[in-house]
Amino acid sequence: MKNKDLNIYAGHNARQHLAQYGLCASDVKHMLAASGGPKWMVLFGLDQYLTQGFFEDQQALNIMGSSAGAMRACCYAQQNPSAAIQRFADAYTNTRYNNKPSPADITASAHILLQQLFGEDGQQQILRNPHRALSIVTTRCHGLAGKEQSALQGLGMLGGFALNRMSRRWLDIPFERVIFFTGQPMHFEEKYPLRTRYVSLSEKNLYLAALASGSIPMVMEGIYDIPGAPAGCYRDGGIVDYHFDVDPGEGLCLYPHFNNNPRPAWFDKFGQRKIRSEHYQNTIVLAPSETFIGQLPYGKIPDRQDFAELEDKERERFWRTVQAESSRLADAFHDRLHRQDWQDVKPIEALG
Repeated sequence: MKNKDLNIYAGHNARQHLAQYGLCASDVKHMLAASGGPKWMVLFGLDQYLTQGFFEDQQALNIMGSSAGAMRACCYAQQNPSAAIQRFADAYTNTRYNNKPSPADITASAHILLQQLFGEDGQQQILRNPHRALSIVTTRCHGLAGKEQSALQGLGMLGGFALNRMSRRWLDIPFERVIFFTGQPMHFEEKYPLRTRYVSLSEKNLYLAALASGSIPMVMEGIYDIPGAPAGCYRDGGIVDYHFDVDPGEGLCLYPHFNNNPRPAWFDKFGQRKIRSEHYQNTIVLAPSETFIGQLPYGKIPDRQDFAELEDKERERFWRTVQAESSRLADAFHDRLHRQDWQDVKPIEALG
C-alpha cells in the first residue's frame, strides 16, 4: 500500500532519471530552501532524515535559501546539521512576543534565534566547510522600500507589488537580488533575469546576511551596509525569491517544500503567477500531501499568524506536534528510496 503522506513532483529530466536509474544521494547536486517563516516546521522530519540518513558528510552540495530557508541552509552547511536544525526549531518554537511587538522587538528576537542556530562556532564551520556551498539570498531595497518609516516603506512595497503584477522583470526597479555565498555561488537560469549581485561570505558578513535574508518588510527592521556588499538597506530574500523560479543547472536539484503551490516572489502570494515548469526540469519536489496536512492539529501547517491567534503554550504545543508528525514524511521518503518505486511521481506541471 502506497504511503499517502508525501507527494513527489519531478521535472521532465528528473522523471527520466528516476525511471532509468532511481535515486541516490550522489545524484543530487543542488538543494533549495524556500521562504515561509515557520511553515518549514512541517519539513523538520525530512531535514533530519536528509542530514542523518541520506546525504553523506563529504558529499558536494550547493544549497540556496531565502528567509527561513536561508536559515535552514545555514544549518545544512554546519558540521552537525541535524543538531543545528534542532536548535533552529527549538529557538523558533520558544520565541514569544508581547501583544503588539514592534519591528525592533521582532528583530531582537531574530538575533536571539540566529545566535542559537549558529551556536558557539557554527559560522566558522560554514565558512570552512569544503563540501557545502551555501548561497543566502537577500534583497537590496531602493527608494521608499529602503525606508524604515512604515508609511514610506509601505508605499515602496506597494509600488513593488504593482510593478511585479505587470511583469516580474520590473522587480529590478525597486529591488536588487544580492546573493552571499561560500564556495562556488549557485548560478542559475531564469526566464526574466533579475539584476543579481554576488558577494563572498566572510566572518564579517555571514551573520548579517542571514539576518537580512529573514528581515520581513514592515515586520522587522532592515539591515544596513553589510560588510563586503554595496551600501544600502537589505531585507527578506523572499521579496524576489519567495519559493524560487530558477533553474540551478546541471545535476538533480532536491527541493523539500511545505506545499504544492510554489510562487516566484513574495508579491505573487496575492496573484496568479506560478513557477515556470521549464525551470524545474531537473528538480524533485517533496511536499506534504493534503491528507497529511488535514491530519495535523487545526488541519494546517504552522504560520506567522499563529503568534497572534494562539496562546503561547498552545502554539508551542502545536508546532512541536507538527515537528514530531513530520517524521512521517521522512518515513515515506525513506520507503521510496528503499523500494526505488517512482512510478507515481507527478509531473512538475501538477504543482499548484
